[in-house]
Amino acid sequence: MNTKRTVLIAFVFLFSFLIKAQNIYYKVVPQDSLILFSDTIHKVKFIYKDSLGKQDYSLHFKYVMRFFPSLEYNSIKVIFRKTKRVSRVKPSFWCFFQAPEKRTYKMIFSTKSNPTLDSVIMKNLSFQSQLGMIASEIGSVKDLSTDGFFDLIGWHFKQIARRARKKLDHDNDMKVLEAGCGYLLLALSMEEAEKLQIDRWHDAHAYAHYFRHYQNHFMSPEGIRGYISDMPVYVTHQYK
Repeated sequence: MNTKRTVLIAFVFLFSFLIKAQNIYYKVVPQDSLILFSDTIHKVKFIYKDSLGKQDYSLHFKYVMRFFPSLEYNSIKVIFRKTKRVSRVKPSFWCFFQAPEKRTYKMIFSTKSNPTLDSVIMKNLSFQSQLGMIASEIGSVKDLSTDGFFDLIGWHFKQIARRARKKLDHDNDMKVLEAGCGYLLLALSMEEAEKLQIDRWHDAHAYAHYFRHYQNHFMSPEGIRGYISDMPVYVTHQYK
């Protein structure tokens, strides 16, 4: 009898654990819950070209990628190095000629930029905002994975034109919201808005460059909140 009861208790515990592990919908993701997302992401490779960025983000990626189950790719190289831009996605040259499932993408995160932008590089963000930044870049990969040859060519040239890149960034935010990552994106937007206020910049030239090329490229916290209140994914799923 005791043996049966022990087995039953163990089964109930395991069942509860598995149910909990399946939930990805949180307003604030408990950091210790990431261990529950043990899906293999062997096609995601982490490359550290700067020791400053050498932290383990594999569980972050395992969690966020659950929101993009149909993402097609051959591999994603997550690279940490010194770069002016805080984060970006770069498709390999061969992506232009390959089917979506054969493509390789580089996802680059800065380890050092300028003193003010350094406040919003990956390692200096809060846990929720780190997830939001990863979600934003995976959203870019998702978008590129559905593009054909001429679409990829167009995407490349849109990176050069400021207005076109602004529209791309805004459209990407929308796709990330539609995937269900709105609360992660909101955390990132709020932290960046706070840390990148004009009075925090001490280099006028750096601020002018940021204002010309990146200011208002992404949705504001107010805009994100508005979409979260209306989009079906946030109504149909109970975010804890």
